[in-house]
Order: sequence, then structure tokens, then C-alpha cells
Amino acid sequence: MTYFRPMRITSIMLGSVATAALLVAGGTALAGTSAGRDTPAKVCGPGFAVQRSVAFKGAVTYLLHNAGTRSACAVTIKTTDLRKRTKIWVALDVKNAGVVKNEELTVDHTVPIYHYAPVGTQVKISGGIDGGATSGTDYAPIE
Repeated sequence: MTYFRPMRITSIMLGSVATAALLVAGGTALAGTSAGRDTPAKVCGPGFAVQRSVAFKGAVTYLLHNAGTRSACAVTIKTTDLRKRTKIWVALDVKNAGVVKNEELTVDHTVPIYHYAPVGTQVKISGGIDGGATSGTDYAPIE
């Protein structure tokens, strides 16, 4: 007779990159693929390049632009307390066109937010993290 020892299952929340790496590697984590190592360009998607950023205690908020789609992307990425659920937010304000904001309880970075913003559009960004500072920039043109 065969006896099976019960397994203890622990729930882990992985970012999509880490999950994909584990699937490809057959359950073995690959170096440099864990959440918390995501770059702003990777989070916003192909064709986006960093325009500017603002750092504050616990995180950095980035403004990126894609010339091909004429759109701006903003994301706040934590620099401390990685893998710990934290309230974090990002806002993208396009002058005379409105503000897009995302606030969530997450482990490493906000979901990116997008707004139509061709070159020359005046844009400002801001971000914050619970227990840390908040910061922002003045309006400046997309280059």
C-alpha cells in the first residue's frame, strides 16, 4: 500500500514576469525576473521611453512617451518594501485635457496609466505611497 504525505500549500502572489519565468523554467525561478525589477519601459510597454521622473521616499514616479502612438504613460514603482502590499498611486495631468489617476493596494508598482499626448503637449506627473512622501512635477512639454 502506498501512503501519501500531505503537502502544506502556501499561497504566494507573483508578478506576471515571475509567473511566466516559473512556467518556462518548470518551477525554478530565473535570476532577474522577479517583480520589483520591472523597468518603467517594461511596465508601460513597447515603444515607451522615459521622459522624466520624480523620486520620493519609497518610490519613483515616471513619465514615459511613445512617439509612434503619440501617448504618454505614467507609473509609480516602489524602491523599498518590495513584495509588501502598499497603497500606491500615480496621476498623469495633461494640460487642458484632464487628469488620469490610479490608486491601488499593490506590491511593487501601479498599473500604468495612459493619455493621448503628442510631442509638445504640456504634462505633469505625481505619485505617492502610503507611509511615504508624495511628489510631483510642474507642467513641462513632451519632447
